[in-house]
Amino acid sequence: MPDAAAIPHTSSSGGDSEGKSTSADKSSRSRKLKHDVIEAVNELIQDIGTCHEQIAEQAV
Repeated sequence: MPDAAAIPHTSSSGGDSEGKSTSADKSSRSRKLKHDVIEAVNELIQDIGTCHEQIAEQAV
């Protein structure tokens, strides 16, 4: 039983140092992805607005 407790502890200790750099990388990638998604959504909103204006002009 003590061996089983020691193995996860050692594993989690090694994982913590790697986890910190990995979480920093994930955080950086998440920020970039979030920025890219927001930019794409804003472009889509502009495109929809342009289409709406064109349709309104044709309807008159």
